[in-house]
Amino acid sequence: MKLHSAAGAGYNDTLTESNAAAYRNGIELHVNRAFPQNSLMQYVRTLSNYDKLMLAITLKLPFTRRDLKQWPELLFYKKLNLIIKKIATDRKLKKQLLLYLIDRTIADPPSLETIKNHLPQLTAEYGYWAIYWTLYFHYERQEQEELYQSILKELEALQESSSVQDTAGIQETAAAASELVELNEADTKQEQLKLEKKIAILEDKISKEIATRQQLELTNVQKDKTIRQLQQEQEKLQQHASLLKEQIAMYEMKISNLERIQQESAYRRKEDEERWLQERASLLGQNKTNLDDIRKLHQQLEQIQRELDDSKRQTSNWQQLAQQRQEELHTLANSKAPLEQQLNELSEQMHNQLDTYNHDLLHLLKHDEASYEQRLYYRQQMLNMLQIVDAIDKFKHAEQQHNRDEQDNEPPIAAEQLFTAEELKSVAATEKKETQRFGTFYRRDHGGYIELENGEIFNITESLVQQLELQHEAEVLCTPTAHPGRANHYTIELLFQGDDSFSPVHTYDGFVLFDEDQKWYCVDLNDESNRFPIHYKDIEIQKPGHGDPCTFNVAEDGHIARLTKLYRVHGEMTESHPGRKKNETRTKTTVRRKIEPFLEDCTVTIIGGQRKWFESVVKETGAALVHDGGEHPERIASELSRSQALFMILTSTSHRATWEGIEIAKSNQIPHFIIQGSKSNLRKLLWDNQEIIRTSNRAVEA
Repeated sequence: MKLHSAAGAGYNDTLTESNAAAYRNGIELHVNRAFPQNSLMQYVRTLSNYDKLMLAITLKLPFTRRDLKQWPELLFYKKLNLIIKKIATDRKLKKQLLLYLIDRTIADPPSLETIKNHLPQLTAEYGYWAIYWTLYFHYERQEQEELYQSILKELEALQESSSVQDTAGIQETAAAASELVELNEADTKQEQLKLEKKIAILEDKISKEIATRQQLELTNVQKDKTIRQLQQEQEKLQQHASLLKEQIAMYEMKISNLERIQQESAYRRKEDEERWLQERASLLGQNKTNLDDIRKLHQQLEQIQRELDDSKRQTSNWQQLAQQRQEELHTLANSKAPLEQQLNELSEQMHNQLDTYNHDLLHLLKHDEASYEQRLYYRQQMLNMLQIVDAIDKFKHAEQQHNRDEQDNEPPIAAEQLFTAEELKSVAATEKKETQRFGTFYRRDHGGYIELENGEIFNITESLVQQLELQHEAEVLCTPTAHPGRANHYTIELLFQGDDSFSPVHTYDGFVLFDEDQKWYCVDLNDESNRFPIHYKDIEIQKPGHGDPCTFNVAEDGHIARLTKLYRVHGEMTESHPGRKKNETRTKTTVRRKIEPFLEDCTVTIIGGQRKWFESVVKETGAALVHDGGEHPERIASELSRSQALFMILTSTSHRATWEGIEIAKSNQIPHFIIQGSKSNLRKLLWDNQEIIRTSNRAVEA
């Protein structure tokens, strides 16, 4: 760099990079040496304001961060003294100061011997302080310390002599000036005034130039600072631009993926449309075939109806014939012929008639045109005649027994003789109702169990669950029936459907996998990473095949799959699952979860069914439950008028209770809903209409 300080005498030599690197490599040696603080202060006093500012920036003095209208001389020396005290302990700060001084040395310095021989010329050319700092950082100083000290002494002596010469020159100049003053005393006062004015003008110009120069220097410093800030901002903007380029590339990749997915979906949609058109054509053809079949069935039904009318007419004829036969029997009974002979003749006639009926029935069996009703009619007539023959035979046997024992034993009176058919049916229905039990079904991963209202619990199989289509917490009616080999056997009737979405079981559609380790798994159709080992009983009983579609259950927090339904790939079992697509969802897709109450401070009235069917569902919502079985709705009329909603089960409610409940709800502007026979439907109605329920039948505040 160029030296512009007064100490550097304005020389233009530049320190080369190789020498600067050599000085920087040896900087650690100078950091550990004692620093010439007095020499530094003397050197700083010779610097210009610009060089002082560069030193202040190098040392990162705080006042350099703001715009300076005037150089703070006192503040600069104060901060410099503090830094000189710190460099004894702060190695980093000392390095910065040494690097600043290295830049003020001679570029490509000669050896110490050369400097000693040409010291006056070098001092006159570069200046005292340039030679001083060159000697201080000289690379031969450590090896030739004595030579360095001798050169330093000569340099100081040379500096002192030059200062003496400068003083003598100043004195000579002063004497010459005094002589000139004496010679010019005779000049006129007018010329002196002109000179003074010129001097004042020049001094004013010099002061302005100095101020302008300082201002320009400060402006340059601020510009350098602004340039550094702009460079930093440019680097940040470049980094941000690179990030934006990466994001743009990522978005372009996403767009390409989305376009590919869109093309695939369009292709699949086209395939689905073609498949739909094919299925539609097939269904239309099948529908036409079904219409033809229905037309044929209607014709057959009309023919059967005609045959049935013929059978009714024939039945009436047979009834008339039977009445005639009864009259004949009555006539025979009153005749003088012996009773035994009359009975034998009647039995013989019945057997002959049986032969006739049997012959006609065999003739009908040989022809396919004969209807079932006709064949049934002949069999019924034959059965009636056999009963008559059997009754005659029993009567004859009883008479013979009576004659042998000569006892008047009356036969026991049958229940049919004491009661009518309606009375017998009523008694049977009452006995059946007394033995019936209400219960609740609970789902397991395979089958489930029913808990009766008396606390009795019994298990049911998975096949029975599928047959009755039972869901979790369904309400059922259990009627005990006699069954050989079983103590407790019930006929189950579904009363109120439950909700499998709240069961502790996950249901999946999937397929069977037989892996390389000879193990059987059920794999989820929508997520092939979802795989569960199959229970050994299902493997032994159902004997699944590799790749067979299936529906299976997994217990909550469980890991064993239980097969509920198995479909064959090439077999006769083909139902819904093999045709189900991957994006289709089953009815049961949710798991048991805790519902936060959303109908607090509300009252819900339900008419029909039993209270326990709805109690758990309404309790989940936080509402109060008012219930009537549908027989006496007038008992809850006052509570219903204060309710926020009315729910009814039409299948378990009388027409009178239904209309009375609706009238009360309408008069109080209470919303009313119909339950479609399941707990899931009741949950959905409560959730979907919660806003209406919360705001209905409320007192309006004044």
